[in-house]
Amino acid sequence: MKKRYVISVLAVLTVTTGLGQGARRYIAAAYGSGFLVAHRSSMRHLIQGHSSTFELSYLSEPTGVSHLSTNYTKPVNGLSFLYLNTGNPKQIGHCFGLYPNIRFKLGLGKFAPRLKFGGGIGYVQKPFDQVTNNKNVTIGTHINSIINVAIEGEVSIKLQFIKYGIAITHFSNASFNSPNLGINIPTVYVGFAVGNPANEKLEIPNHTNYTNDKSLFIRAHEVFLFGGARQVSLHHPKKYLVGSLGFQYLHQFSPKFAWCSGIDVFANPSLLAATESGSNPNLMSLQIGGFGGLELKFNDNSVFLQQGVYLLSEYKENGPLYQKIGYRKRFAKTGIVASFGIKTHFGIAEYMELGIGYRFIQNTKKDKNGKQDESM
Repeated sequence: MKKRYVISVLAVLTVTTGLGQGARRYIAAAYGSGFLVAHRSSMRHLIQGHSSTFELSYLSEPTGVSHLSTNYTKPVNGLSFLYLNTGNPKQIGHCFGLYPNIRFKLGLGKFAPRLKFGGGIGYVQKPFDQVTNNKNVTIGTHINSIINVAIEGEVSIKLQFIKYGIAITHFSNASFNSPNLGINIPTVYVGFAVGNPANEKLEIPNHTNYTNDKSLFIRAHEVFLFGGARQVSLHHPKKYLVGSLGFQYLHQFSPKFAWCSGIDVFANPSLLAATESGSNPNLMSLQIGGFGGLELKFNDNSVFLQQGVYLLSEYKENGPLYQKIGYRKRFAKTGIVASFGIKTHFGIAEYMELGIGYRFIQNTKKDKNGKQDESM
């Protein structure tokens, strides 16, 4: 299972990183200082010193005309390697991460800050072990997911940039192994980026209105099959396969945003192992939920956030609401949708899910020759 998990995350890295030709490229390095957040009282003993980070990034600023370059201000794709000193060498050790990311300005001004977000695969040197490391109650696996969000500013000197900002980095295995309280480390950082002078003559396209043509906006019905695995607790170490079938209607209402609504049908046998309560144990593994949400679109990629409510659930301990957050890649010419996300209950991860979907109804537009354009 661990091998399949690693391969799956690497597949996400492959499809999310758009660092191709026709771009101005940079190498960036940054150093940060921060601290481990004890978001549970049981974690306080793990704070033993300040944390520090070092990040090395390969950045690519698109120069061709695309959805990304025409709807976001100076977007930059990145692939970053992160080293993190947690400040607790005995019980947590060092952490590493490799993750694709995207950055774009939050305004048109010269000094407008950039929003950066990304996710990928992480490594924790010293996870929980019942015998040798039972003080580390944060995380139970070496291999984890990593999420990084930052607000950063920059001062440019020709093709060089001085960067500064504030970031938060999160490590989690989404309950694949217990414990999974997660590692959260906010940092303040400063860095330097050097550009490739050979690409100085490439021109960044001005913002155009071609994506404001509403006939190009997606209107689609999509069906998904999701799968994952989770462990109930340290006292119940068995791994349970979980899955769901989902249907959604996706309605793009602007060049960047789309709303969605739909139904999820969950099959989760771990719930029967987690409790003996419930009036009908035969239905304990079955949950049905309705949801609504938003997707932020860039090229054929999107980041989604969904809020759901259980319409049918014998298991009551997680409450009536659930959330999903993640990433999707739509292969326009085939109708196939790849999905990677986490199901949570107000920040407490239930499991990580991989999904495959199909868009079986979509709007089309005819070109000048009368042929249908299905490039969406």
